[in-house]
Amino acid sequence: MTHSDPLRALRILLEFRGAESPRCFPQQRRLVFMARRSWPRNNSWSNRCGVLAGAGQFGRSDQGIFSFWINSWIRNRPLKYIGFNGHGHQVRDCLHPRDIVPLLLAQMSDGRRNIDPIINLGGGISNSLSLAQLSAWCETRFGPRTVTADSASRSFDVPWLVMDCSRATELWKWRVETPLRAILSEIAAHAEANPHWLELSG
Repeated sequence: MTHSDPLRALRILLEFRGAESPRCFPQQRRLVFMARRSWPRNNSWSNRCGVLAGAGQFGRSDQGIFSFWINSWIRNRPLKYIGFNGHGHQVRDCLHPRDIVPLLLAQMSDGRRNIDPIINLGGGISNSLSLAQLSAWCETRFGPRTVTADSASRSFDVPWLVMDCSRATELWKWRVETPLRAILSEIAAHAEANPHWLELSG
């Protein structure tokens, strides 16, 4: 890819997958700087997000784990704690997509070009929980069920992934607005109203 191909660079940025894997960070950073060089009068930012969650999120174990877990719990689909001794102690944070909108508006009007364009976004510690804690929430709302255990380890499994959003707060006064419990309740209401969501989104 050459520096004269800005549309392709932008398309790759928008379609970029796997930001959770450290192997992808160098390529992601390179694409952002290429976009900046291609549009010298415009700014390009790469908002590296943690887990986005809310009503209508895909119900997949690899994309949308909160939606997948809640939908599977309601439908009595098989659920399994994989890795880390099979206790469900792996932790993720979650962020509602609407909380990103004020940040995007701030970035569009920001003319600074001498700062690192890679920005971490996520729910932070206050919006994080383990799979075991998510199961406890589901049990309280929907009733008990069995989650099996598999202690086998998998490549690139991360035991604790909570995004540090301090730069976004420092640069644009951004903060998370939607609390964890509100996100889970929204997903649950959507799951109850859409009984075939796993088939449609999986």
